[in-house]
Amino acid sequence: MAGVDREKHTRRIPITRLPLIVNRNARGAHPSTIARVQQAFADVGEVDLQLVAPAEMEAAVRAAAAASDIVAVAGGDGTHSTAAGALAGTGVTLIPVPVGTLNHFSRRLGITSPEAAARAIVDGHPRRVPVGSVNGRAFVNNVSIGIYPRFVRTRERMRPTLGYSLANACAGLHALWRLRQVTIGIEACDTQRERAVAGIWFGLGRGSFKLPEDAEPIAARSLEVVIAPGRSRLQLVLDAIRTVETLRRGDPPQQAGLETLHAAVVKLRCPGLLDLSRDGEAERVTPPVTLMVLEGALEVLSLEPVSASDPPMRCPDLPAVPAPTSPGG
Repeated sequence: MAGVDREKHTRRIPITRLPLIVNRNARGAHPSTIARVQQAFADVGEVDLQLVAPAEMEAAVRAAAAASDIVAVAGGDGTHSTAAGALAGTGVTLIPVPVGTLNHFSRRLGITSPEAAARAIVDGHPRRVPVGSVNGRAFVNNVSIGIYPRFVRTRERMRPTLGYSLANACAGLHALWRLRQVTIGIEACDTQRERAVAGIWFGLGRGSFKLPEDAEPIAARSLEVVIAPGRSRLQLVLDAIRTVETLRRGDPPQQAGLETLHAAVVKLRCPGLLDLSRDGEAERVTPPVTLMVLEGALEVLSLEPVSASDPPMRCPDLPAVPAPTSPGG
């Protein structure tokens, strides 16, 4: 991921053809949708449409950014995090075009359709938004470890055979059945603690842990870390229900028994490989794992205002809750 350059970049060449890069493997990238995307952008100017595989996305975005100071990228959150990693700190503006599974990032910017993405070229406002980094790889929404990435990995393996909805249900049951606690060392603000967890969620900015429909752009200065303690399968289901109800009421996650902390940099240590989901894409990483937030690293066009920045960072006094000596499962 490129280093963050705070200086405002000037346009290097007039934009005569807008690069429009489409992840051809995105869940919504059907021929009819691709035609819709192309038509939406054709209404505002000429486009250079490129259909690329996920493995080619980063190189394609970098090549487009070398010739244009605005790049439109069509896909889901995973696609947009790849684009953010290529563009962070360059001064090149990203237009996220939603054709993926959930599209949380583009929705937070008020871009809910290909037509809205095209309209952002005319009516959008330039904004700087934060980019997260996990071992040098970008994320624009959140990272999670534990039960959720195992669920995603199983769902994607089942989806070609069962379809998305049935694969979701089966993967959820499988993740609960294979539930296991992981003891993880957490270092933040010069404080080290161990926790036996079912999962940990890392979001950009205070107040970022909320229901998807409540999400908004956040000018983050810190990571919000929400820790789900290790529980039995039944207790985990009850905790999940309690958490949803807590968030619906607008209460903080602590009300649901979740531990929360905020820090600009968090380091994780544990034995063995760690299952991780980065903007919904499952992968396995070798600890130690370092997560951080790069404030205002990415330039975007937004149809929504970005909320006020986090308050200045104050390192928390983490409660000294001892980890169990023999995690259950």
